[in-house]
Amino acid sequence: MLFFSYPCLILSMLGFLAYIYLPSQRRLIFLFLLSLIFYSYTGWANTLLLYVLITINYFGAFGLTGPYKRKIFLALISLNLLNLAFFKYTTFLLTTGAALLGLKLPEGPWNNIMLPIGISFYTFELISYIVDVYRGRLPVCRSFLMVATFTTFFPHLIAGPIMRGHELFPQLETLPNPTPDQVRTGMMRFLLGIFKKLVWVDASLGPRVDAYFNASIGSLSPAESLVALFLFGFQIYLDFSAYCDMAVGLALCFGIQLQENFRTPYWSISPMEFWQRWNITLSRWIRDYLYIPLGGSQVSLGRSTFNLILTMFLAGLWHGASLNFGIWGLYHGVLLVLYHFLTHFFPWLRPGPARIQKGWPGLVAAWFIFFLLVQLGWLFFRAQSTAQAMAMLTSMFSLSAWIEGVARPKGLNLVFSSLAFHGLEALAQNPRFRLASHWKRLPAPLRGVLYAGFVLFIWVKASGNSKSFIYFQF
Repeated sequence: MLFFSYPCLILSMLGFLAYIYLPSQRRLIFLFLLSLIFYSYTGWANTLLLYVLITINYFGAFGLTGPYKRKIFLALISLNLLNLAFFKYTTFLLTTGAALLGLKLPEGPWNNIMLPIGISFYTFELISYIVDVYRGRLPVCRSFLMVATFTTFFPHLIAGPIMRGHELFPQLETLPNPTPDQVRTGMMRFLLGIFKKLVWVDASLGPRVDAYFNASIGSLSPAESLVALFLFGFQIYLDFSAYCDMAVGLALCFGIQLQENFRTPYWSISPMEFWQRWNITLSRWIRDYLYIPLGGSQVSLGRSTFNLILTMFLAGLWHGASLNFGIWGLYHGVLLVLYHFLTHFFPWLRPGPARIQKGWPGLVAAWFIFFLLVQLGWLFFRAQSTAQAMAMLTSMFSLSAWIEGVARPKGLNLVFSSLAFHGLEALAQNPRFRLASHWKRLPAPLRGVLYAGFVLFIWVKASGNSKSFIYFQF
């Protein structure tokens, strides 16, 4: 169910009105039921699978403090991962295996395995709960309703942010009335997300990106290939951050604070900084539950390099069962390795005093180079095939193709306007400008008029062809 669909808007509005009038001791079960209704729109088979997994993990967690805790821990982790692997990678593995053997995979049920919506996200949340309990960082939660609501709380269920037990359990224990400030801020974040999704992504960026990537292989000029990359880079960022804005805003209306997932990532000047700003909750998950357990950087240089590249490769495959996603993960792994190597010669690449002392020309140059490298990586993420990715890559790096002509490609204005909007986001998130405080000082009637004008603008400019969020497929 899309946040901006009428069923979701009606369900959320009725749910909010009922929630604020309920006594605090009844609110947990209410959120549990509301989330159950929300996810049931994806199909009862998916819903049954989700709650069976929650039940097994809930009861299994009690055994993580007993004499067989290691065996139970391994069994629970294996169950969660195998369930994810079955739905997400079975067809890919069978198809790839058959191709390597020179065979063609026959038609069968393995060709029609439907991926349950949100499975990648709720699987990681269940694993984080089990690992934290096993490590002694989190006590076993004795309330089934709390574990279930932690996993299925509907604003973040489908595509994150990926929450941890110590972040959400304390909030679910009390569930006080949302404050007027929380509701106002939540509504504004929700509207901002709708604006990004319906006006910027679906009505502007999406059609142009589809036109470029649906073109026949080899037909795009170097300039068109480059603009296609930039447009998709902003499309996927604005699409995913729009979902997270709506999720954070909707949760805030219920008095619950979710973790932020984006902090203007395209203003990063290094790979490390980028992954501290992009899909933040996934980045810290793979760091804490994959990279560090592998040894992290506290091992030899060769082993730490291997750990980093393997972690990023698996992070790429987490996005989907395709070689392209694996290449994208490897690409970012190599960028991170090169970054750590370059910091020995250019210490100002790391945040700190050395960067502050560095002149702005060097910082701008570093930002521009890394911005181009990030956009280049999106080629493997978006291309419909490896052949298409290589054709566009060859075109962009072909000097003769550039010499033949560089006619202005369609959508170039969208690239610059998206970058300008990204700059406005950076200003809004900068605490030095205190834009939120200035907004609150405006008279209430004026704020109401501006809200109404913003809603009307979205209504007029929004495309009638709204699409699902890109990250729903992951």
